[in-house]
Amino acid sequence: MDIHMDVALGASYHSPQQKARVITEAWAAENMYCVMCGEPHLVHLQNNKPVADLLCPSCKNVFELKSHNGRFGSVIADGSYETMMARLMDDNNPHLFVMEYKRPEYIVENLW
Repeated sequence: MDIHMDVALGASYHSPQQKARVITEAWAAENMYCVMCGEPHLVHLQNNKPVADLLCPSCKNVFELKSHNGRFGSVIADGSYETMMARLMDDNNPHLFVMEYKRPEYIVENLW
């Protein structure tokens, strides 16, 4: 597993948040495996899927990636409360990956 992310993927974005989203999600799709079935790679889902970033092509489990530059505090921020609650109640609710990384190098420091 390469802990260095491809910073060039974020070059066309101006917002640091958009850059981070593109860079971290691409890294996860390339480097993470399905923790449910062992499939060696995950598929990056199209943007703006509610509470879904990655999909296992084998067992179809869905994963949400939350990433943060540096350490997370006591709260992991998310989007709309209603959207998150609806996804959690769904038959195919997501698993969660939490990543702490270091900018500007975009190096993975912690992942659980």
